[in-house]
Amino acid sequence: MPTAESLVLQLQSVCQDLLWSSETDYPLTSVCWDAPLSPPQLLAHIGRPADTPVETESLEQFFASAIAARDWHDAAEAERVNRYRQLVSLLQANLAEPRVYRVGTVEIEVYILGRTEDGKTVGLSTQVVET
Repeated sequence: MPTAESLVLQLQSVCQDLLWSSETDYPLTSVCWDAPLSPPQLLAHIGRPADTPVETESLEQFFASAIAARDWHDAAEAERVNRYRQLVSLLQANLAEPRVYRVGTVEIEVYILGRTEDGKTVGLSTQVVET
């Protein structure tokens, strides 16, 4: 398994120019923290109030639509699906207990996090808008 720093570089490469689409598009940004993964500790680490809503879901749930190939996809959309599949594989292969944390409502901060072999919390952050 790569070190946290090496994994961050791999994530940056895979996510370059890749946007997460919801009601608007946001980039996927790599993160590397020493902080633990529990929702209360995540909220404290990102400076959000303790009563901020946090939902968790699996990588499979979060990425389900992004990695699904559709008959109507053109070449660019098929390539995007392949890039998301590569991203999910990278996360699954290199993170222990990967989880997706959705922080807030409407304008939701998303953290896709897990632990590396060297004990760091590594993953990605993005935003989604759901009205």
